[in-house]
Amino acid sequence: MYTLIPDIEIIGRAKDSGYKRPTYLIRTPDKNYIQLTGLLFHTVAALKHDTDLTVVASKVSNLEKKEVGVQAIAFLIKEKLMPLGIITDSNSRTEKVIRKAPDMLLGLKYRFTFMNEWTSNIVANIFRPLFYPPVMIAVIVGFIAVNIWAFAIHGVNTAFDQMYNQPFSFLLIIGLLLLSTLFHEIGHAAACKYGGSKPGRIGCGMYLIWPAFFTDVTDVYRLNRVAKLRTDVGGIYFNAVFALFITGVYFLTQFEPLLLLIFIQDMEILHQLMPFVRLDGYFIVSDIIGIPDLFTRIKPLLKSLMPGQEKNAVKDLKPWARWVVSSWILLTIPLLAFFLILMLVNLPQMYLTAKDSAIIQIQTMAESVGYGEYLLAVIQTLQLLIILLPALGITFILFILSQAGIKTMYHSKWMKNLFLRKSHKPHRKFSPTQPIIIFQANPKS
Repeated sequence: MYTLIPDIEIIGRAKDSGYKRPTYLIRTPDKNYIQLTGLLFHTVAALKHDTDLTVVASKVSNLEKKEVGVQAIAFLIKEKLMPLGIITDSNSRTEKVIRKAPDMLLGLKYRFTFMNEWTSNIVANIFRPLFYPPVMIAVIVGFIAVNIWAFAIHGVNTAFDQMYNQPFSFLLIIGLLLLSTLFHEIGHAAACKYGGSKPGRIGCGMYLIWPAFFTDVTDVYRLNRVAKLRTDVGGIYFNAVFALFITGVYFLTQFEPLLLLIFIQDMEILHQLMPFVRLDGYFIVSDIIGIPDLFTRIKPLLKSLMPGQEKNAVKDLKPWARWVVSSWILLTIPLLAFFLILMLVNLPQMYLTAKDSAIIQIQTMAESVGYGEYLLAVIQTLQLLIILLPALGITFILFILSQAGIKTMYHSKWMKNLFLRKSHKPHRKFSPTQPIIIFQANPKS
């Protein structure tokens, strides 16, 4: 006898999907979303109310409008659903339990929480009114006006001069920058709440080697495309709100370095809109198309371009979605390859520059401590970290790519044929009935 594990939530049809066939969502107790085909979803829904496979087969047949036998249901349960860890057999066990989604390419690592789900929902509810349309229009118009005033009329040269000449200004700008980054994540949570779903935790992790904040807004997968896109842009919208707030503080204090934060917010918005790595722009593209993870489509779509290769990975997408995904891949791969080559070419010089600059910075720090200028020493320590981060980050990126390359070669069919002469495991082609585990804590960073 097969039964569902407790607290499985049956959500229903995924809205605005990029697949030709309808897809459906369930949510596991650990808040992973799993996207299923109609056949698998109806099997899970039937099992939630009845464990008799004959009854289940009858219900699934009625919903699918075709005959689905008991043996077919048993096969789907054992081969497709039990490996997900959502169904137990008569011995109260599961097979190959998957409690979390597979590791994402270029994903966030080493995450920890500093605002739990309960707290993030309270905070999101406070800022939710900022997404009322009249308020959004006022914010966008105000943000444009502030940029025109700051850069075309007032100027920021004085702000740069004061920040470099006043150590306290540098620390203040760094602190406010961290605050704006946190406010960016609250924007994602507030947009999620405004759309009718519940944001999860807010925390921090490592994106490659750089620390980055994130917000768990996985619950938006149950919403329509407009709500998803609102959540995607909620962070950069709150960058604009923060810029307006800083402008107000400037007019009250006349403290020039504050205007640098307007420039930083502009740069952060442009940075977040990049669609080629897992930033807000990437999730905007993904949600417009209706495909949960574009990076998982790279391999099957590239293979489909080769003569005689399996085409199912492409055929299950709507024609326009297939075109957009293919365009994204054909732009992303050359760009990432270009930046990788650029990193490799400049890496030796970067190491030498970082070493020389670090030696000078350490000597300067020692002198500052010797003269009792401890605040200046703290600032120089931060500057040392900024100097070292690019070299360390590129080294870490190369390590990850090398590790992934070795793993791919090890599991490749060519390597198996070379060392084993014949693979002992049958090659598993792409299956349109394969469940998709949607990443827990979808990080809007």
